[in-house]
Amino acid sequence: FEPSLLAGCDGVDVGDDWGNQAQLRIRPEIWRRVFKPRYRELFQFVHQHGAHVRFHTCGHVLEILPDLIEVGVDVLNIQSSCMPLDELTRLARGKVCLEVDIDRQYEMPHGTPADVRRRARECFDALALPEGGFIWLTEIGPDVPLENVEAYYQACRELGGYVLPPKARCRPDSDPHCSVPELTVPESGCRVKQVRGQETDGHEDHSLLRGASTPEASVSQAGVV
Repeated sequence: FEPSLLAGCDGVDVGDDWGNQAQLRIRPEIWRRVFKPRYRELFQFVHQHGAHVRFHTCGHVLEILPDLIEVGVDVLNIQSSCMPLDELTRLARGKVCLEVDIDRQYEMPHGTPADVRRRARECFDALALPEGGFIWLTEIGPDVPLENVEAYYQACRELGGYVLPPKARCRPDSDPHCSVPELTVPESGCRVKQVRGQETDGHEDHSLLRGASTPEASVSQAGVV
């Protein structure tokens, strides 16, 4: 991470899938003895450079959620469908920014639009706060019906947040050539800053530095983020 941190990046992305569908892949006590100290050291190094840590982990990881928060994860990308929402609320809401996959395995590819909207509402009600700390996320593969994609975005807009238009890709506070102002989101009382998009496989990356509950669709098969 050092070259990126020295260049002034906003954050780093770390990913280790520690869970399967029902439990951790490792005994929690072994994870805490072997891996937790190493994560702590790595994340302290990132924070010392003024950057944030986004951590991705799939599967059932309830046992180590408090540990990940303790060692310095700032944004936690989890597979919420593998864990009870009430437990996620108890262990993580308000303690870390949650980037929540509403359900890539069942609701998005196989559910109805009503199922998608219901699941989005359940996740939002359980994990979001008025102050922020919640990022929408879903993966849209070739098996996801377009009506479910539309239902997902409609739910995101109705529940909170803002979808930036394609042109809003620069950052006026650091780019003198940028003419797009910061966008204020009155519904949530949060501010959303644009981060310069990058070209990936001929498609634009409209990523955000999110301070509110904001939709994000990742369509790797179609080459769109």
